[in-house]
Amino acid sequence: MKIVHVIGNIQELASGPAHSVPALCQSLFRLGEKVELHASLGHPPREHAYPAFEYSRAGVFNPLWMSRRFRRTLERAADGADIVHSHGLWIMPFIYAGWACAGRSCRLVISPRGTLRPLAMAQSPLKKELVWWLWQKKVVMQAACLHATCDAEADEMRRLGLSQPIAVLPNGVDLPPVLDQVPICGGPGRTLLYLGRIAPIKGLENLLSAWRTVSDEFPDWRLQISGTDSHSHLKEIRRLAEQWALPRIRFTGPLYAGEKRRAFLDSELFVLPSKSENFGMAVAEALAHGRPVIVTKGAPWSGVVSRNCGLWIDVGVAPLVQALRETLSLNSMQLRERGQAGRRWIEEEFAWDQVGRRMQRTYEWLIGRRPVPKWVRTV
Repeated sequence: MKIVHVIGNIQELASGPAHSVPALCQSLFRLGEKVELHASLGHPPREHAYPAFEYSRAGVFNPLWMSRRFRRTLERAADGADIVHSHGLWIMPFIYAGWACAGRSCRLVISPRGTLRPLAMAQSPLKKELVWWLWQKKVVMQAACLHATCDAEADEMRRLGLSQPIAVLPNGVDLPPVLDQVPICGGPGRTLLYLGRIAPIKGLENLLSAWRTVSDEFPDWRLQISGTDSHSHLKEIRRLAEQWALPRIRFTGPLYAGEKRRAFLDSELFVLPSKSENFGMAVAEALAHGRPVIVTKGAPWSGVVSRNCGLWIDVGVAPLVQALRETLSLNSMQLRERGQAGRRWIEEEFAWDQVGRRMQRTYEWLIGRRPVPKWVRTV
């Protein structure tokens, strides 16, 4: 098959799809498919700096990311393609992906990547309503299949009246080497890690408030917050930390590749206090590194409870306080056992080779080579 993937911003400081989409492309390439990735801005992240698949980009400098060159590039790419897979909504690169499929035999797949979630829809609502009625609605209705990373996202699509088949497949995870010989943590103290964007939607103010309550009870623990600043939210988070005189808290800025891996390995526990997440890639990465997690119900990770590798709690300060008290009181061996259970879960269900193979089978179904896969929800 010839498979064309379309993404907006692919640079290192962008969101999760900047990492997961190139990884999906590499997985499909390893399975023997002809794969192209077309982006509007940036370059693949460092771990995908030399992809084996074809890669092109076309710079854009306007609110809707309009680019005649990008549109023409996608039209040429769609010639002879079996699948065009678009990873987002609301800007023109994703509209162009639909236009490129019109009048051609290729099948359009759309992964909204969280852009249809209520909190995301509430941002710039007038702009999105305008784009919807001008172009986006027609393109979405044209899609042969939608892709959701969890059941909750698929349910939201149905509530919006979208009736196409929905493939429910998680993002894959790059599995680091087995960690048996790696120290549980490094440096003084035990580390509770948050790693992700520093943005209002991530609920970091709740985390700081909870840390304010419990930090004196656990003097051997420290809190590390790592990630890129979004919407200048880091300034507000630092102001709160200083105002409350929070002890043993460290801000590192963004971490990549080896630094990111070291942060997971130097921690004993990962926390994601987010108000809303489409997937929560950092949770999967923490579990892949053998670290247990505390994650809010704003993210679709209920399985951490049944797999005994973490806690899935309500959004807010009080649930975080209770979860921190319960988990920070565990010894290193107890946390390590939970982390190992999480690692086994990731190996079984989230390794890229497995996710890529299921996406490949979804594409093969769309072009008539396979029966409908069990992970595809039809009306």
